[in-house]
Amino acid sequence: MIHVSRETMKTVIVFILGVLLSGLIKRYTDIRIEFFCYGALALAWKETVIRRITDRRMMRCLTLTADLVFLFLMARSIKYVYMEGRIAIGLAAWYSYGVLQMLIAMVSFLMAVNFDSKKDYRRPLSVAVMVITAILSILVLTNNIHQLAYRFHSEDVFNDYSRGPLYFLFNLWTWGLLAVSLFLLFAKCRLTMSRRYLWLPVLILLVGGLMVAGVVFFPDHFPLRRYYMFSEIFCITIILYWESLIQIGYIPSCSEYNQIFDISTVAMTIVDDDLVTRRSSRTAKRASEDKDHLKRSHKIEGGTVYWYDDISKLNRINDEIRTRVDLLSEENELIAAQNEMNEKKKTYEVTDRIYTEINNLTRSRSEKIKELVETGGDLALIAVYGAYIKRKANLYLLASQSEKLPVMELFLSIRDSLDYVKLGGTLTSVFMDEKTGSEEADPAFLNEAFDRYQEFIEKHLPDIDSVSVVIRKSEDIEVRMELAEGEEVFYERIG
Repeated sequence: MIHVSRETMKTVIVFILGVLLSGLIKRYTDIRIEFFCYGALALAWKETVIRRITDRRMMRCLTLTADLVFLFLMARSIKYVYMEGRIAIGLAAWYSYGVLQMLIAMVSFLMAVNFDSKKDYRRPLSVAVMVITAILSILVLTNNIHQLAYRFHSEDVFNDYSRGPLYFLFNLWTWGLLAVSLFLLFAKCRLTMSRRYLWLPVLILLVGGLMVAGVVFFPDHFPLRRYYMFSEIFCITIILYWESLIQIGYIPSCSEYNQIFDISTVAMTIVDDDLVTRRSSRTAKRASEDKDHLKRSHKIEGGTVYWYDDISKLNRINDEIRTRVDLLSEENELIAAQNEMNEKKKTYEVTDRIYTEINNLTRSRSEKIKELVETGGDLALIAVYGAYIKRKANLYLLASQSEKLPVMELFLSIRDSLDYVKLGGTLTSVFMDEKTGSEEADPAFLNEAFDRYQEFIEKHLPDIDSVSVVIRKSEDIEVRMELAEGEEVFYERIG
């Protein structure tokens, strides 16, 4: 339900009574004071707009609308009352009707376009509307040249005339802009309650438009013609249209600032620049600054507002937080200890998995060592098997820790193995240049190369006269192995 404050209700009642009184004076007396009555109502409405509207841009647009309404009424009075018989001035005032009504509609449109927007009137759509309005205004003001708005059939220009196409065009433009402004406000409004009362401004525009049409096109058959002229109906419609938008909440407003202090539970005071108290809430006198209440201030136009923030709930929350933090710190210590144990456990599990895999990889060589020991086999072959187990475990551990391994590790592994091959009287050599030794390779390749070397050696032991291994890099890492057994020479290349 629409809420109307007492002050606004008084203004609305005075406005309605003023409109009715002006119509009655016009109908039953010869006193021509319409301009003073309607002009005073327009200025009174402007004053309420300044007092109620909280948005500065909207307030400026509405006050400009009120000023244009006042000028519209002044032009009407100049034509019919104060400059009667002066044709040139009367025509200028008459033509200004169309210009002013288009300006009123244009301001309404611009206000709707820029409603709830940080951008100003330089939008392309706004500029286009202003240009079209300017063109139509110029055409209306130069009607004496082309007579497209009003066609005069004799020297009695105010009575013997007809309306031309330009008249209907600028009236269509005026009412079209008003209708579009209402549509834009509706589209931008997010308040469900305001949307429910859309019918009110629509009804005002519809009734106002029908009344204007009745006064203009059917003056002899329209009874209100005796009470109100076109200009008065148009101005009343514009004011009621925007007032209805204010009342239903499309335009933010507040007319009960004083009551805010009476019903507010916040301890606040407004003082002027001389520190004289202008407004104070009921709780302000009992308030004082302590640990649960902080005094704050904000500079406003003409003075300062002071208030107290109740932070007692915040203090209680902070106390609870400190208590919980103490508990959490103890829990965090327990969690940290548990995490440390979990990390150690995870490390042990990974280490155990790696050693299990190493054991599986070297199990066959371990069994062969056991078999050779039990049967009194060749010690050199036993040493070669042992060297393989040691170096294979080392390569596998390094591979589990890094994605790349130095080629030097393969060189050291093969050299260590060949040192044991020497024990059987075999001539051995292993060569790798410095450049190749500084390279890195895939751990899988190094493990494969060492396995292939071991298989090559085991295949020909113990009947080997000499062994030569060359590790080098051309395009890729390459391992070349060559051995002599009696009269035969065997070789193999890896990579």
